[in-house]
Amino acid sequence: MSSAGDGPYLTLRISNGLLLVRDGVGTWLIHGAADGLVYPAADRLVWLLPLLERTPSAVSAELADVSIADTPLPALVRFALTAWGKHWPT
Repeated sequence: MSSAGDGPYLTLRISNGLLLVRDGVGTWLIHGAADGLVYPAADRLVWLLPLLERTPSAVSAELADVSIADTPLPALVRFALTAWGKHWPT
């Protein structure tokens, strides 16, 4: 995830043992708490969908040290709206 001793400096619990972490160099990662596997958050937006069940203020409060625009959350919302829009009749 990052070099030894850096560790993630920001963590947000997603659900099902997944954590959204920002490492010491600013990379957003999804970390499996149980298995220790790490994936780039941008490659696994579907895993972030449970965050959309929370209120925006609750998520913002947990990410108070960083601008929401600097997180994968805008990409998550675009992903969700695009996926949802595919189910509308044309």
